[in-house]
Amino acid sequence: AVSASSSTSNRSVMVVSADVYRPAAIKQLETLAGEVGVTFFPSDVSQKPVAIAEAAIREAKLKFIDVVLVDTAGRLAIDSEMMAEIQQ
Repeated sequence: AVSASSSTSNRSVMVVSADVYRPAAIKQLETLAGEVGVTFFPSDVSQKPVAIAEAAIREAKLKFIDVVLVDTAGRLAIDSEMMAEIQQ
């Protein structure tokens, strides 16, 4: 869907994983990005999710990338810490 969407709309796409709670999610997204031909922005579980997203957006602007898709950890309304994190 990401590749088809970007090729038909002629937009460049970057994906980044801000899911620091599942380290495998980062590698999984990197693999998927390579398969569909979009730019992958590397991240690390030691980073804060907001910092990851901000760094990816800065990099996308420098590279004139049109769309940044940020993969985040699933959020439950009952998980107040994670809900506060997403409000940032």
